[in-house]
Formats: sequence, C-alpha cells, structure tokens
Amino acid sequence: MALFFIYDEFTDKVDGDGARVYAEMVMDAIENPYKGRPQGEPKLGEIARQFWLRAIKVSSPAAQRRFIKTFAEYVYAVIDEASDQAGLDIPDEVMAHHGMASLCALAAESLVLTNDMYSYNIEQASGHGGHNIVTVVMNEKGVNLDSALKWLGDYHEEVLARFQAQHRMLPSWGPAVDRDVEIFVERLGYWIRGIDSWSLETERYFGTKGLEIQKHRVVTLLQKVKKPNVTPMMAQPSAQVH
Repeated sequence: MALFFIYDEFTDKVDGDGARVYAEMVMDAIENPYKGRPQGEPKLGEIARQFWLRAIKVSSPAAQRRFIKTFAEYVYAVIDEASDQAGLDIPDEVMAHHGMASLCALAAESLVLTNDMYSYNIEQASGHGGHNIVTVVMNEKGVNLDSALKWLGDYHEEVLARFQAQHRMLPSWGPAVDRDVEIFVERLGYWIRGIDSWSLETERYFGTKGLEIQKHRVVTLLQKVKKPNVTPMMAQPSAQVH
C-alpha cells in the first residue's frame, strides 16, 4: 500500500508519456532488485527496489510471480489513466468546490461499500473478515448476515441517490470548464459502475460463477478454513445470502 500510494503521487503529476517512464522504471527496479539504480533517476525507482528487497524475504516464489504480474498490469493501466487526465483542465478552485468534493467522497464511499460486500465471502472464509463493513454492521447493529447486507444495500442506494442529486446541483463555471467537469463526473460514474462489473465478471471474488450470481443474486457461503492466519471478531453468518 505504501508503494501504491507513492506511485500514485508520482503519476498523478504527469501525462501518459511520463506515466510510461515511471511504469518501466518501477518494473525494472522490481525485476532487478540487486542492480543499483541509475544516477539522477527519480527516487521512485529506488523506493520500488528497496520495497521489493524486503518483500522477497517474506513471500514465496509463487507469490512473487503473482505480484509482479498483477502490479505490472496496474502500473501500465495507469498510463491510460494519466493520458485521460491530461485531456481535462479543471481549475483548482473548481475541484475545491464543496459540490465536487462531495461527488468524489460519495464515489469513494460507493467503491468501499461495493468492494466489501463482494469480497465478504472469501474474507470470512479465510478468517480475514473482521475489518469488512459487513461484519462491522452485523456487530454494530446486532443483526444476521442477510439483514446486514440488506441494510448496506439500502444505504448504498442512498449514496448513489446523493451522488446523482449533487451532480444536478453543480453550478456553472462557463462552457469550457463545464464540459470538463461533466466528463470528470461521468468518469466517476464509470468508476462506480466499473467496480460492480469487475467484481462479477472477473474470478476475483466468485470464481467462474460471477455472471451466474449477477442473475440470481444468491451466494453460497464458503466454508471457513481450519487454521486462519488471524482470528477476528466475527458474527455468525447464515448458510446462504440473498
């Protein structure tokens, strides 16, 4: 997460070409951690190299291969993101407007809620569900799993309704800025919808059954592993979730 945060900070300030330079720099540092970084290179390369030197001491060869593959997919995807960002020219005072800040916060809240609801099954099975919002709601409100998911679903609908209402209430900053703002807000919407599609269309949370689950909306809970790595405080789940 620390490396992700730093990488995000660097790439937020560049266009697609700059993001490509950073992507190649970071991947070279990870794939060649015992090679010194070039003189005058941005500190990101050395940060990535030192991160990986520590990571390989506590991860298996298989885990290392998986990380390199998925992290490479991420850093090269950021190139497209940076290229898209370069097409928008929204002034700082517009982004600082309370309406824009609210839209960003609501989009992030939607992402967290959606991700936790979709990831709950594998997290509870592996014993890692203690920090999942589903478990938090079950314990905070004293309800079972079905009721917690119903509460979260209703609350998520409220978040989306507030997002749409806030969008309609944005003021005008002139034709040129309004155009860029509209594109920005539209992409926030893509982000909200995208995590929903990604969670069901990939095998990350539901294996090969994601599209089937999308149709009938029923998930069979996985059995808990016998020896989880951690033992969080967890409410007792029901056998099936609708």
